[in-house]
Amino acid sequence: MKKRYELLALFLVFVVLFSACGSPVALQPEPTDQPTNQVDDSLARALPANVADGAILHAYNWRFADIQSNLSQIAAAGYKAVQVSPVQGTKATGEWWLLYQPTNFAIGNAQLGTQSQFQSLCSAANGYGIKIIVDAVLNHVADNGTSGVWANEVESYLKRSDWYHNQGTISNYTDRRQLTQGNLGNLPDLATQRSDVQQTILSFLNSCVSSGAGGFRFDAAKHIETNIGLDSGQTWAGTFWTNVLGGLSNRSNLYLYGEVIQDTGDNAASYQSYFDITAHGYIWTLSNAFNNGNWSGIQSVNGVPADKALVYMENHDTYEHNETKSFSFAKRKAMWAVITARSAMTPLFLVRPGTSEWKDGDIVALNNFRNAMVGQSEYMRFPAAPVLAIERGTKGMVIINNGAARSISFATNLAAGTYSNKGLASASVTVSGGTLSGNLPGYSVLIFNGTSTSPTPTPPPSGTTTTIKVNYDVGLGNSMFLRGSVSPLNWTTGVAATWTTGNVWVYSTTAIPSGTAFEFKALINDSRWSDGANFTGTGGQTITITPTYNGNFYDIMDTISTNWAISGGTTSYKWYQGSGCAQARATSTISYLTQKYAMNKTGTVVTLAFKYKTVGLDTGEYLKVQVLKGTTWTNVGTYTGTKDWTNTSINITAYQSTAMKLRFLSYMSGTDEYVYVDNVAVSKR
Repeated sequence: MKKRYELLALFLVFVVLFSACGSPVALQPEPTDQPTNQVDDSLARALPANVADGAILHAYNWRFADIQSNLSQIAAAGYKAVQVSPVQGTKATGEWWLLYQPTNFAIGNAQLGTQSQFQSLCSAANGYGIKIIVDAVLNHVADNGTSGVWANEVESYLKRSDWYHNQGTISNYTDRRQLTQGNLGNLPDLATQRSDVQQTILSFLNSCVSSGAGGFRFDAAKHIETNIGLDSGQTWAGTFWTNVLGGLSNRSNLYLYGEVIQDTGDNAASYQSYFDITAHGYIWTLSNAFNNGNWSGIQSVNGVPADKALVYMENHDTYEHNETKSFSFAKRKAMWAVITARSAMTPLFLVRPGTSEWKDGDIVALNNFRNAMVGQSEYMRFPAAPVLAIERGTKGMVIINNGAARSISFATNLAAGTYSNKGLASASVTVSGGTLSGNLPGYSVLIFNGTSTSPTPTPPPSGTTTTIKVNYDVGLGNSMFLRGSVSPLNWTTGVAATWTTGNVWVYSTTAIPSGTAFEFKALINDSRWSDGANFTGTGGQTITITPTYNGNFYDIMDTISTNWAISGGTTSYKWYQGSGCAQARATSTISYLTQKYAMNKTGTVVTLAFKYKTVGLDTGEYLKVQVLKGTTWTNVGTYTGTKDWTNTSINITAYQSTAMKLRFLSYMSGTDEYVYVDNVAVSKR
C-alpha cells in the first residue's frame, strides 16, 4: 500500500476521502470467456523457471476460487505468477483499503476466501507452473479511527500495548525515525524490533509457504526498520528483516519484493540486500515518455538497479488514488511493452476491476515474448522520437510507435529475413545488411521473435558500407547516437549505434553513397553533444573517432526526463514537465530536480546560466539551485516572491569537479504557487 503518498496527516481524513471516491471491492467472478483478440501463438508458451524472469498478474481483489477457475487462461496468457490481495483477517468488507488493515496474522478473510480455498488455489497453480505471491501486511494492524488505537476486531493476542511503538502519527516522511517508528495515519505501528512480534509474523509467513505460497510482497516495507544503511547504529535499528527472512521456509525458491517508495529517507539500498523493491517512480518516467512522444530518457529505472526492480505501469494505489485511472489502455499497453520487453526488471500487471485487458492479444504476445527471451541481452534503440525498439540479443525485438503510421529504417542485430508481428496488428519488417526497415502502423506495439519468414538475402557488395566507430564509455544504462548531414543521418534526430566489446559503439549503413563527404556528431542518449567541431567522413569508409564531453552543457528543458530525475514532493505536487520548461507547483515538502548525468567541469571559469519564473512564493518558500562537488551539495542561488521570466548567471568556478551535477529545489506550502526553470547551461573556459 503506497502509504497515502507518504504525507497523509490523519488516517481519519483518508477514510473519509476514499469512502467518497474510492472504488468498492469487486467481488464478482472474473469472466472465464476466451480472449476476443486472437494472436499468432507460434511463440512458445512455456513459462520460465523463475518469477523474476516472467510476468506477474495482480489479481486485484479476486477471490481465491475465481483465480483458480481462471488458471488455464492465466497460464495461456503467459503469466508466471499471480499476486493475491492481502489474505489476513479484516475488520469489515466493502472497501479495498480494508484489506490493508489486518486484524490478525492468519490466512483467510470474508473478501477473498478461506485458508482451505487458498491452499486449493496454490496446489492448482503449481500444476500450471504458476506461483502465488501473497501481499503480506506486517507493519501494523487495523485502527478504530483514533491514531494508534486498535480496532475492536483485532484479535486478542495482538492487543498488547507493549507490542507497538506508540510514537504517534508520522508527520515528517524524511525523518527516518518517524518513518519506521510512527503510525501510518491512525494505524497502530507494531514494535517490529521485538523477538515475540517477529516470531508471530514469521509463523504467519511460514503458514503461507506451507499452504503453497511461492513468494511475498511486503507491504510498507520501508516502514519497518533495518540495522544497516541509514538505520545502522541508530536507537531505532532492529533485526526484523534479518531474523524473519532468515527463518523463512523454502526461502531460496520464493520470489520476494518490498514496497519501498523512493524518496528522501527510504534507505532503498539497504532493502535491496533483502529483496527486490518497487521502482515506483518508473510509472511517471514511462508516462512522461509516452505523453511527450520521446522514449530516450527511460533507460534508468529511477535509481533502482534493474535486476532489483519490481515495475508496473500502475498499481492498486495509483489506480484507487486516481493517479493512473485516466491512463488509456493504449498508453498502459505501451508502458507494459517497455517493461516486459526489457531484460532484468520484473513486471506486474494490475487487473482493473471488471476488465479482461490482462488477456488482450498484444498483452499475451508481449508476455510470451518475455518468456522466450530469458537469458538474451537487452539493447534499446531510439530510431525516431515517437518510436522505441527494444532488441533482445539476436532473437527478437519489440517496437513501440507512439505516433502516426510511418516507415522506419535503423541498425539491428537480428538475422536477415522478414519478421511478422506476433500481436494484433498486421505488420512485418525486413532485415537486410544489418538494417531493419518496414512500415509501422500508427500508435502500435509490434512483437517480433527471432524466426524470419524469408531466406537470408545476399549481403551487399564489399566496399559499400560506411561504418562509424565511436570509442567512448558512456556509463551504465546510457547509449550512443549519431547525427549528421547526409541521410540516413540528420541533425534533428539521432540514430543509435551498437555497443561492442571495449566500449566501441558501431553504426553501419549502405545508404550513404560511396565517396560522398559528410559531417557528423556523437551524442550520449541523443541529447549530450560531443565537444568541438563536427567530425567528417566519406561514404564507403570506416571512420573511427574518440569524442570528448568535457565542455558545455545545455538543456532547453522541453523533455526534462532526458537529463533530469525527479524526487520528493507529493503526488502531482512536485517537479514535472511544463510547456517547454521544468515546472513545480505547491510542493509542501521539498521536491528535487536533479541532473542525471555528471559533468566534467574543470576550467579557468565555470558559469551556470538559466532563466526562471516564480509565482506567489511567500516567506520561507523558495526556488533554489545547488551544485554537487564530491559528496556535498552547495546552494548557489535562492529565488522567492513573484518574478516574471528572468535570466540569471552564476560563477560556479569554486565548485568545479570532474563529476559536477546540478539540482533545483522547490518548496511552496500554499496553493496556486509555481516555479519554472528553462534554458539551463553550464559553460567553461
